Amino acid sequence: MMDVKMGNAIAGKRKELGLTQEQLAECLGVTKAAVSKWEQGRSLPDVALVPLLASRLDLTLEELFAYEPQLSKEEAKRLSGELHELLASDAKAGIRKSRELTTLYWSCERALSSIAGTLSSVSTSAEENVKADWEDREAMANEAARVYERVEELCEDAAEAVQVRRQRAMVLHTAGRNQEAIELLEPLAVKSTEYAENMLAAMYYTDGQEEEAARVNRRTIAIGLQLMCAGLSSVAVFGAEEEVDLAYKVVEGLEGALSLSRFEGSIVWQLRLVKAVQLVKAGEADAGLDLLQGFAEAVVDYLETMCAGKPDVPALLDRSVFTFGAECPPELVRKGQESSRESLIKMFEHDRDLEPYHDDPRYQQALKALREWRAK
Repeated sequence: MMDVKMGNAIAGKRKELGLTQEQLAECLGVTKAAVSKWEQGRSLPDVALVPLLASRLDLTLEELFAYEPQLSKEEAKRLSGELHELLASDAKAGIRKSRELTTLYWSCERALSSIAGTLSSVSTSAEENVKADWEDREAMANEAARVYERVEELCEDAAEAVQVRRQRAMVLHTAGRNQEAIELLEPLAVKSTEYAENMLAAMYYTDGQEEEAARVNRRTIAIGLQLMCAGLSSVAVFGAEEEVDLAYKVVEGLEGALSLSRFEGSIVWQLRLVKAVQLVKAGEADAGLDLLQGFAEAVVDYLETMCAGKPDVPALLDRSVFTFGAECPPELVRKGQESSRESLIKMFEHDRDLEPYHDDPRYQQALKALREWRAK
């Protein structure tokens, strides 16, 4: 067989257009037998016929030749690192380059995922070396949304497609296109009390497959915990005072039971900081400053664990749910970690409610812990 993929492209498009082999042959000035051989992969069209054939079938040359460039993981990582450097140093040139790469790798899911992820990362980066104004960042986010849309089209796995849609919604939000993000996420929201996971676990137990039942339960609990942490995080940012207080108590209970800061620590330090500031505002400065120490400890503990790629997940939970950064280029992971450190320390140093307490030993101790962690 000389080219089965090309033959399939010709046959598929011909049928889609409602053409017979004879009709297509007549348009091209060849015999029906010639068209038949092309479709079977037994021969190729003459090079002079290729543009006419592509035009008659309304195909690009890439589509006619079924050209689908595919990158290896290492190649995708290298592409991402190079694009990151260009976007950081010259945003407009980086955006142009991302568009060129997107066109080139339009059929390569891995390459497009790397391109979209890099655009998204730089669009929200707090790194000092990122020379991009808000207009540039908005353009990056918009381009990332376009690429993620294509990635979702290419996804063959339904679960992966859902994750891509969430990422697309996030960059739409970054670009200020909130209503579009809402419309993407709304269908993904839980609207039923019928949980297939619970039924599946029960069926495994009934069938005597206890290990499989336990596996399903661990994953169900882990995903449920992640969803709850996401909700509590929103409460920390947008909630009323009494809601923040309740969320804080819930998280501290989870911390005591599961050592949450070892694998899902962002919610722990986030709520501790919010609660500390809340206490300071309420005139309970001592309690708030004491809590700052717990905040710094949770931050350092969690981020060191995550940077090592070894989340300390309890046996009750499915560890794979809490594995981060496995597919990210090392350079991009490093830059993301540095950006997180700088953003966190700046937030800690410049919170107006904490300014009167900058000389307090507890504040100083917490800040020292964060700066030492930054220097590592």
